[in-house]
Amino acid sequence: PGFNSTSDTALAKSFKQLAALHNWDFLGLEYIGSYDPKATALRFYNEVKNKDVGNYVFVGKSFGGFWANAMAIQFGEKCCVMNPAMDPDHLLCDYGLPTELYSAYTDFIPVFIYENPTTVILCEDDPIINAQNTSSMFKDSSAKMVMLNHGGHSGDNEVFLCETAKLMTSDFISELS
Repeated sequence: PGFNSTSDTALAKSFKQLAALHNWDFLGLEYIGSYDPKATALRFYNEVKNKDVGNYVFVGKSFGGFWANAMAIQFGEKCCVMNPAMDPDHLLCDYGLPTELYSAYTDFIPVFIYENPTTVILCEDDPIINAQNTSSMFKDSSAKMVMLNHGGHSGDNEVFLCETAKLMTSDFISELS
């Protein structure tokens, strides 16, 4: 989920249905209490690590996109993100969180190397995430970029679900070829 949201949204329910359709597991991660990047990363890592599943596709929007990408890199898995907050220190500033968190995220960001199979969906009319700045962060990667001229910060959930389904089924399709 994105900043201050839960895994009980209509979109999360759609992802659960997509996962069930293909007999995949669904794990919704939520922020609980702390936005400290090290504490959050450790909690998310432990939640995923303790699940006995493989072949993940991590998904997330906005701040959730930041964490989906981080977990995908950590576990060497696929990732589909929409309007990801790849510079969360600026996002945190906009929401008025404590300034000590800004530098914590700035220090945390260089860990990320964008080499995992990734689809990045950006909406050019997003008033919160700058699509051009975010796309430049992925310019030296193999990420598939999907630019939409509509959707705002909420994005186009149908595109998000379809692109995620493509990533989820790509291994299966290549095995059939």
